[in-house]
Amino acid sequence: MAKHSSGNDHLHLLADFVAAHRSLLATHPNDVDLSVIPEDWMATSEEVLQYYVTGFGGEQLPPTLRELVDGVRALQLPRAAIDMPDDKLKSLPTKKGMSPKKFHEVQRMASYVKNLVDSVYDHGVSSIDQGHLHIVDVGAGQGYITRALGTLFPDAKLLALDADHGQTEGAKRQAKGRRVDNLTADINSRIDHRTVLVKPDSLLDAVDTWVHAGQNDGEPIPVLFVALHACGSLTPDMLRAFLARAVSPRGARETWYPLAIVTVGCCYNLMYPGGEFVVFVQKQHLSL
Repeated sequence: MAKHSSGNDHLHLLADFVAAHRSLLATHPNDVDLSVIPEDWMATSEEVLQYYVTGFGGEQLPPTLRELVDGVRALQLPRAAIDMPDDKLKSLPTKKGMSPKKFHEVQRMASYVKNLVDSVYDHGVSSIDQGHLHIVDVGAGQGYITRALGTLFPDAKLLALDADHGQTEGAKRQAKGRRVDNLTADINSRIDHRTVLVKPDSLLDAVDTWVHAGQNDGEPIPVLFVALHACGSLTPDMLRAFLARAVSPRGARETWYPLAIVTVGCCYNLMYPGGEFVVFVQKQHLSL
């Protein structure tokens, strides 16, 4: 990836690039809309993939297609895997209810989030101590990530949101069904489960209500957003909410502010069409 002088410069370049190719990149993955593809882009997917992965052998590609791939390669985030050896992973108190695959995902994501938040505080990004941290698990499902983070952040309050009432009730049953020791009881007492159809506005409203209900010292609350398997449009909707709050008037941020966001998307075929996320980012990133 090309090096940029600052993260803000990278955001500017990325927003400009996405806007320049808006008609192509805004096409739903399930739509076969050949009208957005230039006629001279007659190349096999293997040729494009080879050039994207290696940066070599693109001489046979149409110049405009090669320029698009060059832009993607220059602006993409690093693709190198983060080394997370088993002996560096955070221990979790139970595997109950999780398949080996699910436990693998939950343990690694929870460990990554813990390391990320610790580094944020170590670098003085937030002046509010970790004891005030609030964590929102979006699309929480059965609450595995919620409870794992409750273990790793013993002072944090947690909000588990899911659009499926059955999942929300299932998460509550999972908590109640576990052996109730002091740790489990403490984690359960700090988790608030709510059924919410997550859109940018409803997500912000849910966090507003939750923070206001528990706030008692007037300090602005740092809020961390997480999502594992953020299905369909959940990831862009979370980013919309995050950015909207980040650039909101100062008065609104006196109750809470977005500290960080960690989301792992999936099921892109379920993204709903519409929405001007590219335009939204263009308008908002200049103010961050």
